[in-house]
Amino acid sequence: MKLEYTEVHWIEEQSAYSLRELAEAARLPEQELHELVELGVLQPLTPPSAVADPAAEPRFAAQCLVTIRTVRRLREDLELDTHGVSVALALLERIEGLERQLRRLSAQLPALPED
Repeated sequence: MKLEYTEVHWIEEQSAYSLRELAEAARLPEQELHELVELGVLQPLTPPSAVADPAAEPRFAAQCLVTIRTVRRLREDLELDTHGVSVALALLERIEGLERQLRRLSAQLPALPED
């Protein structure tokens, strides 16, 4: 018999998380998350240039946790480095956008008459 462990987290959309909290939740090194921020994969809620206190720790939206979990799966399953992960995420986002567009356009087509 094979047992599989599944971890579930309740994400509050209004919450903001530090990079350390995201790293702990996703079980990824904080340094890797810093690289993802530099690559633009993760974006803080407030850009660093807009923060009055340069020592203030950036905060991230709860949606970043979903992105980071996807990053972890891509790294583990496909053995991608950080740059490869950023490319894969961009492609996944593009595919999702195209699928949304396809569904929207399909909904606008007139229904075909049945025989």
